[in-house]
Amino acid sequence: MFYCDQCGECCRHVQKAEPYRDLDRGDGICKYLQDNKCSIYANRPLICRVDECYERFFKEQYTKEQYYHYNHLSCLKLKLVQGLPINEFVEQTKITFEELDELASNLPDSNTLKQIVKEDEVQVKKSKTPSST
Repeated sequence: MFYCDQCGECCRHVQKAEPYRDLDRGDGICKYLQDNKCSIYANRPLICRVDECYERFFKEQYTKEQYYHYNHLSCLKLKLVQGLPINEFVEQTKITFEELDELASNLPDSNTLKQIVKEDEVQVKKSKTPSST
């Protein structure tokens, strides 16, 4: 399972990535973030579920370890933007800047992320459709 320290940085920067923009309440913060916690955690969108996204979209491209590493790097980049000293960033990632560049070029493309968002939209529509029982 992906380790999350629940810092909330990913939820405070939803404007930075196209697939998350529908979650933006207008100031870059996720509309579901309340008291630094997700108010819909049990029913959060697929794109917010690291483990499920891996199984559904990325297991053919990456090992789980690689996928977690990419997600962890994204998390650390957000923390760096918020003032995490560069030496702590490098220490936490244990990688060089050259490796960072290489990793960035291998991150999932926006088309894959758009597919995830589209599937989320379908699931939301299904959940709003009254069942015929």
